[in-house]
Amino acid sequence: MISKELEKYVEENLPVCSNKIELAYAIYILLGKVLYYSPLYATTKRRETVPKPSEVTLLNPYVICYTWSEIYKALLDKYGIKSYVDNRNKEHSYVILEANGIQITADA
Repeated sequence: MISKELEKYVEENLPVCSNKIELAYAIYILLGKVLYYSPLYATTKRRETVPKPSEVTLLNPYVICYTWSEIYKALLDKYGIKSYVDNRNKEHSYVILEANGIQITADA
């Protein structure tokens, strides 16, 4: 689950898209404008210093790869784009999505 504020931001700023690849890209760009790598996590490497996906807002925009991936996946799901979070190596998370018959890797 993601914050209603972040969900509303994307909804209000999402351009008209002609296909799911454009839509996935537009969501990716919108998140890139407002989310930032957590400086506290960067200095401490303590995961508990990073807000949960539901706690990330425009005033609390700090994420790591895991939280970004969960947020992006939730938004893709909302707009009907199949995706999953891949964190097989347990050290890094990213999103694999499928749109228009193409599989794409999206990384924060």
